Amino acid sequence: MTTRLQFLAGVRAELGDNGPNFVWPDSLLQSFLSDALNQLSIDWAPVRELSLVAVNNQRDYALDPVANPVGPAGVISVQYPAGFVVWPGDSSAQYVQMFPTITNGSTWQPFDQRWEYIAGVGTVAQLLRFRYPLVVVQPATVIVRYWSVYTPPVSDSALLDVAISDEVALKWASCARAMEWLDEQRGKRSAQAAGPVNAAQAVVAGARRTQSYYQRLYNSAIIARNRAYGVQSSKVVLDG
Repeated sequence: MTTRLQFLAGVRAELGDNGPNFVWPDSLLQSFLSDALNQLSIDWAPVRELSLVAVNNQRDYALDPVANPVGPAGVISVQYPAGFVVWPGDSSAQYVQMFPTITNGSTWQPFDQRWEYIAGVGTVAQLLRFRYPLVVVQPATVIVRYWSVYTPPVSDSALLDVAISDEVALKWASCARAMEWLDEQRGKRSAQAAGPVNAAQAVVAGARRTQSYYQRLYNSAIIARNRAYGVQSSKVVLDG
């Protein structure tokens, strides 16, 4: 796998920013890498799985937004107990009035068990809420499969949280973000040079641009990635 230092060196080589007077400082390229990881988390989010310990008579289960961040696409599936799928649904609806009766007034029918994902903001815990509190059975394990996010590396020696096959898309996204920043700076400088009268017109001219070369490469990489389903099997045949 690739470290942040190696990856950003590749980005600089692609952009032709080899120094000694760099166009983009290290801190700016690191920021672009974080932006690219956020974009990749939306366009090609990683699938991860988490095991929770079921607690008797407990309905809400917190998902740590730091250790187990759930991405914008949310939760894929929930099993409880392990191997038994629980379908998603409205966790607030628990009973429905079926029909009135002469003796008791009405008959109430419970819904099936369902789960609902409730997103938190910032460091607020994300919740997996069941319609009914769980009754612990063995194995007492809740398995959650979810769309996650890519975590930015914290140092130059840290490895990228991206599969090697996806690093090329990340490079194109980082380069596109760098060129967008450069175009924006040129637009601002043009506005300053134009003076107060023509400043607004210069800003518009600097910002009016077609889709960049690197953005097209990134889009093509995402399309190709979505087509690459990998090894699949629809039928298993046992001989004898």
